Amino acid sequence: MRPLFAGALRARKAIVPPLLSVAPGSAKTVVARADAPALRFVLELTNPGEVGVFVSARGLTLGLLLPDSGPAAEQGPPTADERDTVSLVGAFDLSPVPLPAGAKVRREVVMILDLQRLPAAAVERVVALLAGEPTRFVIDGVFAYDVLGVDSFEVPIADALWGSFGR
Repeated sequence: MRPLFAGALRARKAIVPPLLSVAPGSAKTVVARADAPALRFVLELTNPGEVGVFVSARGLTLGLLLPDSGPAAEQGPPTADERDTVSLVGAFDLSPVPLPAGAKVRREVVMILDLQRLPAAAVERVVALLAGEPTRFVIDGVFAYDVLGVDSFEVPIADALWGSFGR
């Protein structure tokens, strides 16, 4: 039998994980109905690679941290001690977002909160947030990126995605 191919193959394009963040200054509260306030923020997805991908997630959670007033809180992700105080206020999915090679895409997320279903501690944080207290939030869960025809991979995130309402 004669070989069809001999030698080595080398990929021409690199598959690089996308970068995810919450757009600074994008977090807002919206109150259309007093019993169902909404939280709005924008996710920024950046593809530094040479291959287009789709980014998606299922079962992401949004948690509010204790209200704070110090400027140091804006400087980085919440500490482990701060994360122990998180009150979950909702869950959401991110449907597949096409992310072309070298592109940055922004995706708005709006979560309507059902205050009657939240625990008392979470309701207190939402009430403080709606009253104007600066409040940071974290998004936890697993994001995936799909390279069509190859495979799906988990997006490595060093720290949780986080942002701040009222700053």
